[in-house]
Amino acid sequence: MKLGGKTVKAMVYIMNDGRPLGQPSCYYYSTILEGYKSAGFDVEILRKATTDSIESEEVANE
Repeated sequence: MKLGGKTVKAMVYIMNDGRPLGQPSCYYYSTILEGYKSAGFDVEILRKATTDSIESEEVANE
């Protein structure tokens, strides 16, 4: 994809409507993590997104 006039690698995840935020299963997370590693993506971004999703779920349940 193009970002700021430069071609960059990107991964897009589109979640189906109606799916709640929350912690992914261990299997699903491991699969995504391996994809990040294979593509050379920063795995900290995935970890942060997972943490944010879990925190958002907790706030929504309060």
